[in-house]
Amino acid sequence: MNWKNLEGASIADNPCWGGPEPRRHDLQYLLRVLGGSRSKLNSTEHITENPISASSYAALMDRVISRLIIYYDDNYIAIHKPADLRMDGPHRATVHKLLLYLYPPPSMLQKIKDQDTAANELSCQRRHDNLLQSIAPLTNTSDLKDDPFRTVHQLDYATSGVLLMGKHRKAAGAACISFQERRAKKTYVAVVTANINSNELPFGKDFFERMPILPESSLKPWAAGSLEKQPNQDDVIMSQLIQSTTQHLTSQAIDELLSIGPSWKKVKTHCDNSAKDDICSWPSTVQRMTMVYNQSTAAAATTEDEKTTNQPDNKAKANDDDETKQPGSSTSALPPLFRIQNEECDSFYICASIGEVGDGRFDVLVDPSAALPSTQPNTPLALPEMKPSLTRCTVLWRGYAHNATASSSAKEEGRVAVAKVVLSPWTGRRHQLRVHLSRVAGCPILGDVAYTGTNDRGAVGSRMCLHAKELVIPLIG
Repeated sequence: MNWKNLEGASIADNPCWGGPEPRRHDLQYLLRVLGGSRSKLNSTEHITENPISASSYAALMDRVISRLIIYYDDNYIAIHKPADLRMDGPHRATVHKLLLYLYPPPSMLQKIKDQDTAANELSCQRRHDNLLQSIAPLTNTSDLKDDPFRTVHQLDYATSGVLLMGKHRKAAGAACISFQERRAKKTYVAVVTANINSNELPFGKDFFERMPILPESSLKPWAAGSLEKQPNQDDVIMSQLIQSTTQHLTSQAIDELLSIGPSWKKVKTHCDNSAKDDICSWPSTVQRMTMVYNQSTAAAATTEDEKTTNQPDNKAKANDDDETKQPGSSTSALPPLFRIQNEECDSFYICASIGEVGDGRFDVLVDPSAALPSTQPNTPLALPEMKPSLTRCTVLWRGYAHNATASSSAKEEGRVAVAKVVLSPWTGRRHQLRVHLSRVAGCPILGDVAYTGTNDRGAVGSRMCLHAKELVIPLIG
């Protein structure tokens, strides 16, 4: 994958499973990769395109389903999503199109039969070709009335691993509520590197010794999403916020802002849509509102954290260093990097708010007070809405991987220093794990071209080394 311009989101996909042009992105090619004899998606073994017989088609489908499907019942399907595959959209291969091929709805099956009036029974090759032709123009689940698949959660294009889909609206809605209420637990595995041209092992002894150690009670405000919900649920806070940042507006304009309601997203969307109408000075208003909103989020988090840590039964107190309470910061009172008492010696937490700039920009921003110097270029003057984000990281091992693209000094040993980590996100923000590791912890995921500042996919193949290992979630049925 070649990111020519991160801010402009000019993207040229180069999937790790892709073949030679013009088949590089084809659903047909992906199916042959999944159903082939090779065991790795990024193998260079040639994929044949011989005509499909009945026996070979049945064997192909058995291999695809056995490698792809993790769980299946009347309500849900869980798959092992391949790396470098989009969820949906106008692309030649997506998760949605892959599932439609394996489990076509009745309307699609009828269309395929109508296309083959010359034969009483479809041949395997004809079924295969007609399915591909019927699926090609589809972009999302609304394109077919009887499309059974509903998105429950997302995985990034470059991320592989466990992906859950609902098979009807009720099932998908129930699973979405589990994610919203933090009853779904996700676990990822990643390979990170401190520097692609360095032999210094990531997350060494010095890294852990510099971190403050906090009591377990410090994490209580993050349970069930209570920390981030509090500022948005108070209508008075939002009303005071709007009034305090809009003194230059007319009373009519202020009333219009307040009528939109306490939701920040509604306010900002309305501002974006109305800027051209010159109702008021929307852009400058939004900039000031953004900064004050972020500060109010931090104040609410700090208050909640103080209530927790000042309880009489807490024997241990949090570190009172100034770094744990940064005025105006959009993070909580927690420091960007810290450990928790009585947890594994190789475990730590990353706490830094994240915001999406929009305007076609691909990467997300981290609160500048938490980001490492020079890791976050082109930070805008007015930050977007910054959402509190927390990640737990445990180092499994440190070692070296083969690096075919390292500098001459590192090439002498033919290796790059890496660490394998287990990641548990307490919040589910876009690019949270990637940006926390790269811009706060200083150890980007190997092969993550978006947050390493290089187009080099890394030392261990042509993909980003992030995998969704496990999903634990209560399901209906």
